[in-house]
Amino acid sequence: IVLILYSCGVRLVNFLAIYVLALSLNIPITYWQIVLAMAIVNLVTMFPVTVAGIGTRDAMLVFLFSIYALSAESAIALSKLILLVTTLWRGGGSLSFLLLGTTKPHVPTIPSDEIGEPLA
Repeated sequence: IVLILYSCGVRLVNFLAIYVLALSLNIPITYWQIVLAMAIVNLVTMFPVTVAGIGTRDAMLVFLFSIYALSAESAIALSKLILLVTTLWRGGGSLSFLLLGTTKPHVPTIPSDEIGEPLA
């Protein structure tokens, strides 16, 4: 239950970031409209039709924004901005992984000459 609540919290923060992106483009939309739209968009982009959901995210946002009486141009602009931000975010994580690598915890070992006879 804790993990489910944590996951929902992370998603709501993610939707908040998309809402801020929409506000930066002067798109008159509410937070809960973004939550509903992006939940539907995320479900659709899970199908492996295109690379990184390019095109499917655009089409779904155009369709959903038309329901909210918003322009297709604003939907495309938001979609491209979401793509840019997620690409930069994932690219930064990948770059830090490549530069820092993985570190394995040191596990002390017993030298073979100190190992005694097995107990019977």
